Amino acid sequence: MSPYPLQRVLRWFDLDSQWLRGEEVLAIPLPALRALFRLADDDPMLNVYPIGPDEASRLQAHLEHRIDRDAFSYVVETQQQLPPARGTGTEA
Repeated sequence: MSPYPLQRVLRWFDLDSQWLRGEEVLAIPLPALRALFRLADDDPMLNVYPIGPDEASRLQAHLEHRIDRDAFSYVVETQQQLPPARGTGTEA
């Protein structure tokens, strides 16, 4: 098992090019995120979750980014929260 915790990230992609245009780490607790996606209580949320209109409206209140489904496609993904790289001045 990895020593690094998991975090969920909202990523958005340009509709035309499909290039990644941005991401925001979600500060939503896992049980609340499961409820937002209407998932089972034991779902670890390790897959990629596309954001449709219903999810977008429920998720927006928790985001700094303003969702624009006319310009971008959105997914929630899981990634490891890695420590800062050495020499960046952000080590503890």
